[in-house]
Amino acid sequence: MKNTVSFQWGKEHLEVDIHAPADRRSRILIGLEATVLLGFWTGLLLRRALLPETLFIVLLLAVGGLTAALAIRAAARFTHSEKIFVDATHITLIQSTCFRKTVRSYDLAGIGPLRYHFPENEAVAPTCRPGDLFCDGHSAQLRRALAHSGNLFFTYGSKRVYFGKGVYSWHAEEMAFYLRLYCGNALQFGPEWEAIREDAEH
Repeated sequence: MKNTVSFQWGKEHLEVDIHAPADRRSRILIGLEATVLLGFWTGLLLRRALLPETLFIVLLLAVGGLTAALAIRAAARFTHSEKIFVDATHITLIQSTCFRKTVRSYDLAGIGPLRYHFPENEAVAPTCRPGDLFCDGHSAQLRRALAHSGNLFFTYGSKRVYFGKGVYSWHAEEMAFYLRLYCGNALQFGPEWEAIREDAEH
C-alpha cells in the first residue's frame, strides 16, 4: 500500500502530512449510490415523454439534489487531508478538504498521554492488528471510528482530541514514534502502546 504519511523535520518543528485514502467500505457505498443514481437518471430521461411536465421537473430536481449531495460527500471524503505541526510549545492539527479547512492548536504542557482508541467491550480477533481495516475480525465500531475521526487521540482539559482519520495501525505506530521522538517527555504514551509495540515486533 502506498505510504500515506510523510514527515518533514524543520530546524525547530516537525510536520506530519497525512493523505489517508477513503476506506474500502466508503468507496463501495459511494459506488453503489452512484450506480443507483445513474439508474434514476436513465429511467427519468427515457420516460421524459410519458411524464407530465410538473412531475418531470419535481423528479428532476429531486434526483439532481441527490446527485449533488453525493458529489459533495464524495469530494470531501476523497480530498480529506491532515497536517500535524509540532514545535517546542504547541501541537497544531490542520484538517482540510476541497471545501473547508480547520486549524486547532494545543499547548503541549496541557495535553494528556497519546492514546490509541479501542472500542469498549469489544474483543479483537487475535489474527487482527489493532487498526487494520482490512481485517474482517474487527468490530464495525472500530472501523467506523478509524474511518470517521481517527483512532489516535489525547485529552486536552476534559475533551478527547482525535486525529489521524483513516490511518491504519502501522502508520499510527510510525506517527506515534516520531511525535514522541520530537516531543520527548512532553508527550507520554498511554498503556495500550506497550501491547501494540509487542504486536508489531511479532
